[in-house]
Amino acid sequence: MYRRKKMGIVLHSLSVSNVLRSQNHYLSNGYGYCILKRFNSSLCTRQQLLEDILFVHNDLTTTTSWSMPLDQLESILQQICSDEYHLSPLRYLLIPEYAFSKYYAEVLISSYPDIMFRKSRRHRGSIEVLLPHKDDVVVYTGLARFLYRFSCGSLPLNDDYRILNRSSIEAFYKSLLGIRVQRLYSIELDESLNFIPKTHLLETLSPILHDKSVYRLISQLMELNILHQDMYHPPSPYGIPTLGEICRVLFNLYLAESFDPGFARKYPSIEFERYYDTVFIFIKDNEQEKAFFGIEDLLVDLELVNGYIKSIDTLGCMYSRIGPVKKVFRIAPDGTIERGEDRFDCI
Repeated sequence: MYRRKKMGIVLHSLSVSNVLRSQNHYLSNGYGYCILKRFNSSLCTRQQLLEDILFVHNDLTTTTSWSMPLDQLESILQQICSDEYHLSPLRYLLIPEYAFSKYYAEVLISSYPDIMFRKSRRHRGSIEVLLPHKDDVVVYTGLARFLYRFSCGSLPLNDDYRILNRSSIEAFYKSLLGIRVQRLYSIELDESLNFIPKTHLLETLSPILHDKSVYRLISQLMELNILHQDMYHPPSPYGIPTLGEICRVLFNLYLAESFDPGFARKYPSIEFERYYDTVFIFIKDNEQEKAFFGIEDLLVDLELVNGYIKSIDTLGCMYSRIGPVKKVFRIAPDGTIERGEDRFDCI
């Protein structure tokens, strides 16, 4: 049988009372608690989303220079609770690499704490970034935190509620050591983030997103216009908007609901482990090697059309990188996966 980790993160429960206690400590007049109490009649999942938005507001205002008045936050929560909140169009920035600096990034992050800087695919020598409306910052970050709870049941033990946090990735890599294989495959699915049909993403997530307000926010995100050079452009029908953690969480959830069960159905005897967009597949014998055929067709069927596949056998060397962590693996003569040296000839 196969086994898998959806994110490779060690998890624990964070109770509602802890969230309330955190808010009450921060808001000594109890105002945050009153907001929550007012919405107690909401659906359970919606209430959890509201609590996560409150937590994020507290976290951002106490650990960063970002701020939002409490009356504005209350208005946002009321609108979400009544399904009347509307996300604003995204703003697209294209920054020449020569003009991009640490200071420039810090200035942007002070207003938009959770954004993604990416090298432009269309404009060589440039950095691109999508910026949300300032009111939407706390909504996107709270929604990302909520989807952690929704897909995993709890939050990371170290309270770093980001998929690409170093300690969780290190623990995942460590878990691979000592596994015996005849051949080790790796599939990198990061490019698929840009090519998933949005309709397919929503169809895949719809059965598990039972609360209509959550599904409505995600649907809105997929349909937002893009402001660039004082003109509004319609959204592409493909890809998840690269806003930050909400993008990573949605992509991870999509892979958990599409790739993981799809692979298990096609190759029921083959074990694999996935951390976010990187998959390791463990081939133990010749029969499994023969069975492991048509993986490209499977990726196409799952709308994951740009998976980069590589493999090594005994004494081979493989380079892997997940987020900020890079590792080199090799297969020892006895077939055991072990750490390798950082060699230039690794695939």
